Amino acid sequence: MAVKYSTLRGKMTKAERAESAELANKLRVSMVLADLRAMLCKTQEEMALALGATQASVSKRESQNDMLVSSLNKYVAAMGGRLELRVHLAGGREHSITLGRKPSRRSARRAVQVAA
Repeated sequence: MAVKYSTLRGKMTKAERAESAELANKLRVSMVLADLRAMLCKTQEEMALALGATQASVSKRESQNDMLVSSLNKYVAAMGGRLELRVHLAGGREHSITLGRKPSRRSARRAVQVAA
């Protein structure tokens, strides 16, 4: 007999619900790379060739819960993309960080001024 998720969730402790939510978030994040690849109609074999890796390593990479930013950057570049990180600071300020690009002298000066 099938049991509704809401019934099961109602029986869970607060800690169990938090653990369940964390696992669900990890699963959503791990699906993102495979979804991006699928949107481009690329196979794991094609990604492996572009990365100089094996299909098994691409599969493993796509299912990881945590990844180095440099590894993610290589994966995105192999898809023909560019990785950009957004930083949201207090006061509503936002900044983009593009990997693989040297900072300009102006942004380096600005960073020193902010740090002072």
